[in-house]
Amino acid sequence: MPSRHNRPGRSNRPERSSRSSRDMNWSKLVREKPLGFGRMLRKEADWAVEQQFKKKFQFRRPVEHPPGLPPLESVFTVPAYTVDQLQKDKSDLNAVKNRLNDFEIGEWHQHTRRRSSLFPILQELRHRVRAEFVTQAFAKLYECVAAYELVPGDATEFYSVHLCEAPGAFITGLNHYLRLTRGDIRWQWFANTLNPYYEGNSMGNMITDDRFILETLDRWCFGEDCTGDIMKRENLDAITRRASEFPMVSNL
Repeated sequence: MPSRHNRPGRSNRPERSSRSSRDMNWSKLVREKPLGFGRMLRKEADWAVEQQFKKKFQFRRPVEHPPGLPPLESVFTVPAYTVDQLQKDKSDLNAVKNRLNDFEIGEWHQHTRRRSSLFPILQELRHRVRAEFVTQAFAKLYECVAAYELVPGDATEFYSVHLCEAPGAFITGLNHYLRLTRGDIRWQWFANTLNPYYEGNSMGNMITDDRFILETLDRWCFGEDCTGDIMKRENLDAITRRASEFPMVSNL
């Protein structure tokens, strides 16, 4: 009696593996040359990250337009226009956004943090680099000053004014950059935000995290009425007067 493997009508060829040849080659590469494969992956990852940081755009004023603002009488003289598809997209997006009102704010923040692609980067900054007061704003500011020449290369002094700054991560991000790359520069700054110690401010409108503010209170300008509300003209004037004490200012 023919064996099960040699029955008539059945091929004697070995059965094809369920994995494709590409999968087999991939596994072989990992098994035989793990170090080379790891370096290859790292090189590809570095290249992909570099492409993201190369996304820079420069906007220049058209040559035919004279410098300065257009004449006041020419503003809003062209009839308004709308794009039907964009209006529909706007309506759809707002409908989705309105559904967020049904979520508990703490759970929603936890969800967005876990879904953020920046989360592992922030973890690295906190635990490996051990930077001060690391948040998404910290990483954003550091990327800006590292990618663009916001701090002049030949400057020996640097002055900055930070608006709506609480809890202060833009300041700590700038401090980290200056200390790492420009240790000899003389830096002066002050900041503004809604005053977390002013009882008349709404808890829902301000950031109450005062860990950084408390240690640097003399560097904060809360305006004439001490609210920190820059929607009030007198508070804007107070910030302007204090900024005028700096010979040159970068608004961050």
